[in-house]
Amino acid sequence: MKDIKVILNSLTNTKNLYEVNVKNTGVESFEQILKFLNLFISIVASISIIVGGTGIRKVIGATNLDILILFLLESITLSFIGSFIGVF
Repeated sequence: MKDIKVILNSLTNTKNLYEVNVKNTGVESFEQILKFLNLFISIVASISIIVGGTGIRKVIGATNLDILILFLLESITLSFIGSFIGVF
């Protein structure tokens, strides 16, 4: 890329008249977006697995009090995780 800039500058007798863009930057941005989406989908899936456990426990005989305590613990845990992620 520096070679291209040197050639263009020598032909026009000016400095930094041209800007050279490389197509790899678009690919890198796309890969970064895909990594973020992968992380986001993984987080959503893990939350749905945790919440899905509540229904399974209800089916195998958990009382309403057990479900309430489980729900409160899950919501507190998710709130702490969300606030930790939000701070950092």
